[in-house]
Amino acid sequence: MPSPSIQMVDELFLLDTITGAKQRLVYIAPGVSDALAGALTAAWKRLGKQMSVILDVDAGCCRLGYGTESGLKALYGAATQLGFVVCHQPGLRVGLVVTEAQTVIFTPTPLLIEDGGKRSEGANAIVLMGEPPAMLAQELGIGPKGVADQTIGLDGLTKDKINGLAENLKANPPLPFDVSRHMMVYNAALEFVEFGVAKIQFQSIDIPIPAELSGFTSTELRTLFRFDPGPELTDAKKKIEDKKREIEKEFTRAAPGFGGSLIERSRKKDFLDRVSAFRPEFDTFRTFVERNFMNVSVKNQAKLHEALLPRIVEVPPADWGPTRGTSQERIRALSERLSQELETLFGKRQKELVSGMRIDVLFKGVTYECLNDPRFKEVAKKAFPHLASLHTEEQAATEHKG
Repeated sequence: MPSPSIQMVDELFLLDTITGAKQRLVYIAPGVSDALAGALTAAWKRLGKQMSVILDVDAGCCRLGYGTESGLKALYGAATQLGFVVCHQPGLRVGLVVTEAQTVIFTPTPLLIEDGGKRSEGANAIVLMGEPPAMLAQELGIGPKGVADQTIGLDGLTKDKINGLAENLKANPPLPFDVSRHMMVYNAALEFVEFGVAKIQFQSIDIPIPAELSGFTSTELRTLFRFDPGPELTDAKKKIEDKKREIEKEFTRAAPGFGGSLIERSRKKDFLDRVSAFRPEFDTFRTFVERNFMNVSVKNQAKLHEALLPRIVEVPPADWGPTRGTSQERIRALSERLSQELETLFGKRQKELVSGMRIDVLFKGVTYECLNDPRFKEVAKKAFPHLASLHTEEQAATEHKG
């Protein structure tokens, strides 16, 4: 019974295909393992110019587990010694093996995420028996016109590129794949969350007195450069803080020693819905603060204008420059300038006060290391005693056996 066209291709399959090539071999993949490098070296000795290798010589491929640095160096060294060239194609994420008997198109296994052992189930490849499709043969440089039609792997690998890859991996080495696979497929039951209402902790707000007016203000006038929230505003602020604490109490639990609070991921949507429902109430509070500040501001500006104008008319601030015209025109100009200065001063402070008021929600994932920390387990179990487990691990992280 012939082999199916759609099937599973693992490293053992590739080794058998490379070893079985008698007349021709094209190997294309993001990287190469030590074992495949050895098989390709033997094939090059056997097939000579009837063979070509195209890889993506990139440190990221090694970190993902598409190949190894040692395999790449071994293959490059062997090819150089034999007088051949390993070609480079940036961004490769597909695998291809062409022999005189078959064409294998496969999805390479990123060992950072998935075990690359022999698998008896699943499918990741298409195997075509006989000659490759004509268009594919042309692009690989094995068609009637040879390399004249080749469109992939046109750059040869150099020693400088190998050294650059080695330096990159030295600075940022790959994770151990048996550990990283577990880290990337675990599913935590908990998540860190930061939830707060910012910039509402005001008692009284002082407004800096401009240098050009500081010489004209008495102790009494200085109080007009201050915004004191009354009992109505203080009560409104307390209601907002109580509402925020109510949401926290319902959904989150403190995690002492771990820099934040915890929330069950299964309740995350309900939490966000409650926060969304809270936002209109918070926006109403912010509008109330703005209106309250504006009312006090208008009154204080009028009092300041009335108190400051006579002295300013007598001795104008030097920074305001000379004023011309009749006496009435001069007074009118100084009055308008004073009004502008006060409006700008109070308006800027009002904008700063209100724009800073916001609801902050920030989620942070619980790391695999944290879930295995005995101290964290103790804190989490105490906070969420009903949880049977703090995380699950998907089947993809387990070993596939043939």
